[in-house]
Amino acid sequence: MSSGKQLIRGKSGMRMIAASENERSPFLLEEPCWTDDDQFPNCVKCNRKFDFTHRRHHCRRCGMIFCGSCCDHKVMLPRLSFVDPVRVCEECSQICKREEEFFEKHLKILCNGAHFVVDESGPLTFLCKLEHHFHRELLFECSVPDRAAFHEPVLLEKIVSAQLVSNEDGLAVSGLILKYKQQGEMLEVKLTVVTSPDAERKQALSWLVAMQKKDKQKEVNEEQHEHHLHHIDKVIQRSPEVYMNLL
Repeated sequence: MSSGKQLIRGKSGMRMIAASENERSPFLLEEPCWTDDDQFPNCVKCNRKFDFTHRRHHCRRCGMIFCGSCCDHKVMLPRLSFVDPVRVCEECSQICKREEEFFEKHLKILCNGAHFVVDESGPLTFLCKLEHHFHRELLFECSVPDRAAFHEPVLLEKIVSAQLVSNEDGLAVSGLILKYKQQGEMLEVKLTVVTSPDAERKQALSWLVAMQKKDKQKEVNEEQHEHHLHHIDKVIQRSPEVYMNLL
């Protein structure tokens, strides 16, 4: 086992998590709280009553209670650090597909990095990349190590906005402006896509796309929360007595 990681047994399965909260990736989530079995005698989706032959199952992504037919998807959950596929409901399975794409594709692009002109550093360029162990900060490595050019790392949790910049005719993306807080000050750094060689230009554009996908992860989690509330609302409409159990 690599340092900084520990294998634990959760109620939903085995998880490989960071040994310290300071080493925890900001893209990861904790296991959801499971809905109490006694509060929901029926499947929250199809409303079929649970019994000895029709058993209840908790979705490992949202924690809601479903019957086997409404919770029969098994997927990897990289955001929750499970080491094996786990059971999720239909709605969460769609969310998981987008999350898995981020972890398998876009997160790797961010960690590999791309070359940009940073602020007014041209003709010097910097390799901008996400720190690959804990994913907590952006690093800037000057393309000419012996030069004095330097830019301090930027913590992801301190980034306030990431605004794409277009070229003069507005037809193509030319860079990104990151605004972030540091020691009470609002700072910004501008990353400009290199124009050549073409391979580096394409890599830089892919990196910018991945940065936008990074911000989408928060929206995905908010979508999952709305899905959770939607199911509870449907159950309450069908069975008002459930509302009293939730109080």
